[in-house]
Amino acid sequence: MTATRDIPKVELHLHLEGAAPPAFIAGLAKEKSVDLSGIFDDAGHYRYTDFNDFLRIYEAACTVLTGPQEFYRLTRAVLEQSAAHGVVYSETFLSPDFCGNCDPAAWAEYLAAIREAAEDAERADGIVLRGIITCIRHFGPEQAKRAALCAQAPAGAFLTGFGLAGAEMAGRPRAFRSSFD
Repeated sequence: MTATRDIPKVELHLHLEGAAPPAFIAGLAKEKSVDLSGIFDDAGHYRYTDFNDFLRIYEAACTVLTGPQEFYRLTRAVLEQSAAHGVVYSETFLSPDFCGNCDPAAWAEYLAAIREAAEDAERADGIVLRGIITCIRHFGPEQAKRAALCAQAPAGAFLTGFGLAGAEMAGRPRAFRSSFD
């Protein structure tokens, strides 16, 4: 009988920034002299009490991810960890809000860095990554439209879809309909 840990795995719901290993974020914060100590517990894990608190921690962790190179490094760290757990294919949510503040030119640079990291991980670790662009519900419908514009940029087979993420109590899906037209 094969142990579950030995079966190849597929991950279809991965938020790239949310999957950031705490040690990676702590190390990046140290490099940048940013105090994020309040988001970690004594064991170095993220400290949160509920989903909304998790979103607060998630957004605080993202403050050290300020450029395409950090997203390259983040993508490699996440994929290295996933591959070590037997993941062979992953689809990750990518938000133009966190990658260039929905500026199409900046988004293109971030996306290129993430794709490069994915290609490097596929060569090194045998893991395949694809992306799903998301707009962030709690940032509001107008910001979602800006994310949708970024989603229209050509990216070949790397991008597999467009979705809605974030605090589910922050808005009804119909408020975001125009972002999906």
